[in-house]
Amino acid sequence: FTAVGNNSGPLFRMPVAGGAEVKVAPKVLSWSSFSITAKGVYFLADPRTLQLLDAAAGKIRTVAKADKYSFGTYGISVSPDDAYMVFTEVENGGADIMLVENFR
Repeated sequence: FTAVGNNSGPLFRMPVAGGAEVKVAPKVLSWSSFSITAKGVYFLADPRTLQLLDAAAGKIRTVAKADKYSFGTYGISVSPDDAYMVFTEVENGGADIMLVENFR
């Protein structure tokens, strides 16, 4: 994966032994927005679209579209058997500040 900071960028593959990198997906949402399984690479091109780069066919297809929510921007993980996906959804962004007295 190549990007600057948390910005989106293309996804590349490269042989373990070295060699030239090859672009396999034009855009991945962030460095944590893809997951590799035996079927291929699941990735988010945007917060509402889950896509699969099929390893056997070498083609990208849309697997799911989120209508009422997003798959989040904090990453995804797909189970090795491709049966489950875990993702984050943020409803309210914010912060809480707590004061702990006599903390040691």
